[in-house]
Amino acid sequence: MPQGARSFAHVPSLDGLRGLAVAAVVVFHYRPSWLPAGFLGVDLFFVLSGFLITSLLLVEHANRASIDLVGFWLRRIRRLLPALYVLVAAVAVYAAWIVTEASRARLRGDGIATLLYYANVHLIGEGGSYATRFGERSPLQHTWSLAIEEQFYILFPLLLVALLGRFRLQVPAVRAVLLAGAIGSAALMAALHDPLSDPSRAYYGTGTRVHQLLIGVLLAVALTSGFQERVQSVGRRLTPLSIVVGAACLIWLDDASTLYYRVGTVLIAAVVIVLIAGLEGGHVAGRALSSRPLVAIGLVSYGIYLWHWPILRLVTIERGPTDRMVNALIAVAATATLTAASYVLLERPIRQLPILVGASAPAARTLWA
Repeated sequence: MPQGARSFAHVPSLDGLRGLAVAAVVVFHYRPSWLPAGFLGVDLFFVLSGFLITSLLLVEHANRASIDLVGFWLRRIRRLLPALYVLVAAVAVYAAWIVTEASRARLRGDGIATLLYYANVHLIGEGGSYATRFGERSPLQHTWSLAIEEQFYILFPLLLVALLGRFRLQVPAVRAVLLAGAIGSAALMAALHDPLSDPSRAYYGTGTRVHQLLIGVLLAVALTSGFQERVQSVGRRLTPLSIVVGAACLIWLDDASTLYYRVGTVLIAAVVIVLIAGLEGGHVAGRALSSRPLVAIGLVSYGIYLWHWPILRLVTIERGPTDRMVNALIAVAATATLTAASYVLLERPIRQLPILVGASAPAARTLWA
């Protein structure tokens, strides 16, 4: 891997990209007719997380010839767990006072799965298909994607340390291992999808989703192993095409269609890495994504993602669907309020605690999960 020190500074346009992703998810959940494939925001998060996490780890390896796994995991704990614990506590209070005994027992299982980061496995066991999102769904259903990312954060650094340290593989061999993993995961998703049965196993599975994270990983490896200028040049040239294809996917791709499971997840991951490479290479799109509103949304996107879904479930139960504009506005206002409170009173103060600050890398601010 690359020799010598290298930095990975905070990139506002990547915050903007993250803001765009979480906005797509919220619009999809609150007003699905406005953005029929806004669920692809989660796919974007997977790719972006794989890219950012790997970039941080490779920078550390280049600077220190090693990776501090404990420090990395402590930073993830600090970033992710406090806000998640508050969310689960709020759902527990809601369950204790409002829901029926039968629903309370189910929410107890959902809460445990959320706290232990196996919510995606829990949903597969329940058959909680994403395609039935407008039925009677758990206020913690959305944590399935956080579970996949946290599982990745635990296991991938171990793999990277093994490849770079124990086995001392060179860049081509590392790329081959990662590419094989991505291809295997995409093939598994395609093989497990049956258009005549519930798609939960293919949609929520860690093994079927990890290819999107690994595609982001492959971009990070390419940008830190001597191919930076070439990759950025290709990214700049293909960015306009990636924007067109991405926009078309956001409008027409269906999460229940065979196309999504056989081709769509790889296509959207390819769109995202081209866009990231173009931004890294200084494409004009970076200025649009660096706009203050998008960057601000990106900075608090973790809180938005955490709170928007349980708020939606509560508003739907108490007032009816968010197809009514007034209900949608109430849900947005409540989400914004809780997100701001979480960021100002909890997330930011915890990240600034002196005992926890020392191991942080500058680019850690670009990560939402």
